[in-house]
Amino acid sequence: DISTEIAHLMKYGSTEEIRAYFDKKRKLQKQEDFFFYNDLIDNSPFKRAEVAQRAGLSRDYVDKLLRGDKKTTERDYILALCFALKLDIWDTQHALELYPFPILDDEDPRSAVIKTGIMTGIDLDTMNEWLEKASFPMIRTSPDMPSAELDLRGPLFSPRAY
Repeated sequence: DISTEIAHLMKYGSTEEIRAYFDKKRKLQKQEDFFFYNDLIDNSPFKRAEVAQRAGLSRDYVDKLLRGDKKTTERDYILALCFALKLDIWDTQHALELYPFPILDDEDPRSAVIKTGIMTGIDLDTMNEWLEKASFPMIRTSPDMPSAELDLRGPLFSPRAY
């Protein structure tokens, strides 16, 4: 997990290693091209068909998204791809920003649950079980599923609650 990795670097890493780590993350965040997914898939242990299957999306649709032939208005489709690729929170937030969609924000209860799921390394099916258990819409992988709205209301997720 990313927090463990950073904590280890802070305890045991040299200044150069820490700088290199964050420089790498900054470079990834500065990419202007959404097609970094292609590199992620090419460098992952998963084939494109497997990524599509793990995301619950059709292979044709995923290919069109990755080629840039198709644009989606569904943030959840991008989240599903991020889960399928087992992306960490940095890469997931970057993917959302590049598309561009709102990043996962702790102010939104559903986003907070999704962010926690990513940080704990669960798969998409388990993530949807968590969301369903919390009475939030599951990560949408089909037009037949209900879509989710950002909810920035409620004292539990107010900055003053902390």
